[in-house]
Amino acid sequence: MLRLSKLADYAFMVVTHMVFCYPKNCDSQAIARDTSLPLPTVRKVLKKLVNKGVLVSFRGIRGGYALAKEPQSISILDVINAIEGPWGITECSVGKDLCKLERSCQVRGSWQRLHQTFYQSLAEVSVGEFCVQNKRL
Repeated sequence: MLRLSKLADYAFMVVTHMVFCYPKNCDSQAIARDTSLPLPTVRKVLKKLVNKGVLVSFRGIRGGYALAKEPQSISILDVINAIEGPWGITECSVGKDLCKLERSCQVRGSWQRLHQTFYQSLAEVSVGEFCVQNKRL
């Protein structure tokens, strides 16, 4: 089964919260309170999202976190990559020479094609669209 880590799932909860706050800043305690996530987990997610340019942080009394770009300019893939790093359906879909069976594998090309299709789909959906779809549910 293909599945995101819990941390990636939590990142979407945080980013969704940030989309609904946009363009205002949100502090980590408010995010933790509003998402019901533990504060240390929220801080860990925020740090990863800032490091990968999905969010920006501000210091001081009016500090906090905000989306680095408009919600329509941040893809689902951006959030996943910020938390998961390089990922793939199989090892060979991430890069070359990661699997010892790569040279003799008869299904490698098919896995790579599926990975590219899935990857592209995630890149085409913005967090803005993702949140709008969730709001309708």
